[in-house]
Amino acid sequence: MIVSWNVRGLNKSGKLREIRSCLLELFPEICILIETRVKSNKADSIRNKLNLSGKVADNYSNDSNGRIWVIWNDGLVDFRVINSSSQHIHCGIYDTHGSFRFWLTAIYAHNQLELRRRLWNNIERIHSSQKGPWCVIGDYNNVLTVQDRIGGNLVTENEYEDLHNMMNITGLREMDSSGDFFTWFNNQSRNPIYSRIDRILVNVDWFQQHTDATLHILPSNISDHALLHLYVQKNKPQSRIFRFSNHFTEIEGYDDIVRVSWRKSARGRPLTILWFKLQRLKYALRTLNKPATDVKRNLVKCGAELLAAQNSLIQNKMDMHHIERVKQLTAEVIKWNQMEESDENSAFFYAYLKARKKTKSITLLKKADGSCITHQKDIEMEVLEFYGSLKGAENTNLIQIDIEAMRKDVVAAIHDFFEHGVMHSKFNKTVVTLIPKNSTASSIKEFRPIAGCTTFYKIMARMLTDRLGKVLKTVINHNQAAFVLG
Repeated sequence: MIVSWNVRGLNKSGKLREIRSCLLELFPEICILIETRVKSNKADSIRNKLNLSGKVADNYSNDSNGRIWVIWNDGLVDFRVINSSSQHIHCGIYDTHGSFRFWLTAIYAHNQLELRRRLWNNIERIHSSQKGPWCVIGDYNNVLTVQDRIGGNLVTENEYEDLHNMMNITGLREMDSSGDFFTWFNNQSRNPIYSRIDRILVNVDWFQQHTDATLHILPSNISDHALLHLYVQKNKPQSRIFRFSNHFTEIEGYDDIVRVSWRKSARGRPLTILWFKLQRLKYALRTLNKPATDVKRNLVKCGAELLAAQNSLIQNKMDMHHIERVKQLTAEVIKWNQMEESDENSAFFYAYLKARKKTKSITLLKKADGSCITHQKDIEMEVLEFYGSLKGAENTNLIQIDIEAMRKDVVAAIHDFFEHGVMHSKFNKTVVTLIPKNSTASSIKEFRPIAGCTTFYKIMARMLTDRLGKVLKTVINHNQAAFVLG
């Protein structure tokens, strides 16, 4: 976990205590404090009062105000400073065994455009000398789009074109975030100004390696800058929910996979058979995308086969079979090269989508007592306890698939339900998704639950509704006619 915060001064004891309380609650691996306004002769004393265990790097050697502090827990990470300036500290992050994890650049950009250009140039030089996942985090003092400020002067292209150019050269992209969009407020009631100037930029390698990373924009508290909280989920859920995608039907071999899987025999009651076959088909469909993800392997294999075929053709130059084989493999190599080029061009896109999808998950939740929880099991328990208390104690007592065999199993399961009046427990379960009621949702009360039922359950519910609709007029009093359709 990484925290970055422009605290706007640490010299006042009351402010220092509040900042310490916030940071100790989050317990970050790496803590970046910006604009501390602490002179070098007082730095050690102030740091000791923060009670953050570990080691410290700063840039007092580049600026007498020591504009950036980086405090890291050396029991969890190894932080190796590479270079620094008055506007940045660049380092490599390693685990405690010495294995490289990623590059990290903590920045605090000057508020003058000309001075910021020096920082952008430094970042471009860093990019040209390294490879691997890279995260650039801090106060950029710079908007990125015209939407990044409301109030005050209108945003002009001149303000952000240098930052844009640097991002294009380095391949850095901004991480999506949850919480408030704006990260700075001038605290003026008459002429309020909100800006998004604190951010995290990362490269494609970072996106691909840290698909579980999420950025929370936490409240500014006693500063005028929001706190950036970068969290990487360590305890992942044990299994992922399978979701059928319509593009499966367009993949070559889809029909055969469905047909072969479904026609394998199964035993039990019709409802049990239907569930078992759906589960078996799920694992078969998951293999559809796997060949497409290993373009490089297919390209190497096809290239080797083409070389062998060309060597055979040298010995039999007029053999029609060898000629056709070379032509076929040549076309295959071209196809796989095109796919690899497309794969490279879209690598950032897909990694970005994964990272963006991750922002929709809940990785930090505030309890009723104000404490924060980040572990997946703790979040699950908080959700279950909250909704369990609302409903009381637990009582202990496919459109694209048009296969005749599947229809028979579904119809048999429907008859089984109406004959015995019992629904298979697996079909009677729902997937509950929590939808935030606002962009800054952090406690469980600020989420709205949406339940997704199984398709078979919906079929049963619709059939029961249609059947009941025919007799409702005879069983409902005319005073309750509002409940009768028509």
